[in-house]
Amino acid sequence: MPVLTKDDPEIKKYQDYIKDAAFTSVTQTLEWGHVKDNWDGFYVYLGDIDNPTAAMSVLTINGLAYCSKGYVGDNFNVDTLDALVKEAQPALEERNCFLLRIDPEVEYNEKLDSQLADHGYTMRNRNLPLSEAHSTIQPRFNFVMNIKDADPDDVIMTFHSKTRYNIRLAKRKGVTIESGDTQEFMDQFYKTYKVMSERHDITYRPKAYFDRMVEAFSGKNMMNIYLASVDDEVIAGSICFEYGDKAWYMYGGSLNSHRNYMAPHLLQWAMIEHAIADHKTRYDFGGIFGFDVSDGLYKFKHGFFKDSKYLEYIGEIDYVMDKDRYKKFTNK
Repeated sequence: MPVLTKDDPEIKKYQDYIKDAAFTSVTQTLEWGHVKDNWDGFYVYLGDIDNPTAAMSVLTINGLAYCSKGYVGDNFNVDTLDALVKEAQPALEERNCFLLRIDPEVEYNEKLDSQLADHGYTMRNRNLPLSEAHSTIQPRFNFVMNIKDADPDDVIMTFHSKTRYNIRLAKRKGVTIESGDTQEFMDQFYKTYKVMSERHDITYRPKAYFDRMVEAFSGKNMMNIYLASVDDEVIAGSICFEYGDKAWYMYGGSLNSHRNYMAPHLLQWAMIEHAIADHKTRYDFGGIFGFDVSDGLYKFKHGFFKDSKYLEYIGEIDYVMDKDRYKKFTNK
């Protein structure tokens, strides 16, 4: 049966396929399921387990089933998605799910949007006002840098001149970068993350969430925690995942002190250089919610993309199994 649980004897073959597939994401791994430990999980594949053609890792909680940045395969098309959903149907019903939500890293286009709607999926993308950009689980707008076969000297010259200046300034002020994936690194990072979140008055995840990242990913060459220091004091940090063809900057933080040392700029450059050295083809800066320089997050990330525009993804593809429960869920 092409539906597995994490304890299934064949799950190692599933993991191997996920890792090597052309179209994949770290959020489709079993390790990510460990991080989201209050969610249940099951794993769907097409074809033979010794040679799958596509796969979909699904986490469920309170009737919501979520395929984060999936499915996994050679490319994305509606027929393959239909086949995976059909195979997942018994597991979804067994868990009394009212919704399966999929949000692949596929650029928006009207033809695909129409095809998905014609196949019965409820689309959440351009029908949402920009004022509700936070209402999707994953951001629909991301800055993603093409670093395939890139030379770092060429890449840095594509940055805005002010960004290049800030990277050099951080070095002149003595900011140093080190990376690791141990609990000690995570403890240091979390201090910067918590301070930054409180400074901007935004909600932040509890420490246990990040500790589970260490439990799940340490020693697997999938996660790096970067720390920026001055005179042996950690002043900023970031977490970057490298999986498949992509490096993905997921979390960052900085102390209130030394903010004029521009450590976050140097951290980004260190992560980009590492991704290039590891022969990744994409560096993902993560999502944005504002779209002009009055938004601090946009301004910072856009500095690395002087001549490029953000990507707009297809958004959330909802397979609705109970319309009444779905309506209550989306109207919260």
